[in-house]
Amino acid sequence: MFIFFWGVIAAYVSVPGEMNTLPESLSIVKSSVYTDIVSAWYATLMILFLSAIGVSLTYLVYFQSGSLSYLFKYSKLTPSKYLMSMFLGGTIAGIVLSLILTYAISGMFSTNGVGYTVMPTKPYVVFPVVILSFLFLISLSFFLFLITMKLGGIKYQQLVNYIPLVLGFIFYSLYTFASSYPEWVTYASPYLNIMCLLFYGYSGNKPPVTVASGINAPTVSVEWSALFLALWTIGLFLGDTLLLRKINYEPIEEAKIM
Repeated sequence: MFIFFWGVIAAYVSVPGEMNTLPESLSIVKSSVYTDIVSAWYATLMILFLSAIGVSLTYLVYFQSGSLSYLFKYSKLTPSKYLMSMFLGGTIAGIVLSLILTYAISGMFSTNGVGYTVMPTKPYVVFPVVILSFLFLISLSFFLFLITMKLGGIKYQQLVNYIPLVLGFIFYSLYTFASSYPEWVTYASPYLNIMCLLFYGYSGNKPPVTVASGINAPTVSVEWSALFLALWTIGLFLGDTLLLRKINYEPIEEAKIM
């Protein structure tokens, strides 16, 4: 509902006003400009949605942690099987929620009086990117929890639960409001890679390094963005598997100390 609220503000308040202020020189390509604006909003709304899901996943692992050490030791459950089941369940739920959000955003931006109907131009790109994004965020959530367990125990977990969402806001702000920054920053950040890939899948155009740089902004390589996002996900998955093998029982009541 938080994302829907900002979608309504963007579709019915912010973007129509922005379109009315476009110079006459852009009237010929107004439809293309509008698609890019909507794509930028779609990418930023989705990254906030995915980041919020990351917080939920961190809490999920947090509440399951008490039984994992026993299950790995006395049952046939292995860390890799556990991670794969979490990936499968989280991705299925994520696809359903992402479909609802995608078509809700498209509907709002198509019925706001601007006069254009917008839908993802490359849905065969958007939804694989959403799946890969969920896999990354599940891996990140597990890693944050497990590394906290190894370094300080479960009592420090409350300090890191919201890191996925905080990172989402940081990189959303960078992509939306920063006038410029080096291209390598995009490839180094999985959050920026996700936004660039979602922009590309929705608009069909090469994503800009930052949407605040305006027309003729330098663009990002879609192939490199996808590669670096996949590498981040694989690296975190391998780290999760290793850390899960060494997980110890921590009474969840210890978190109340904080």
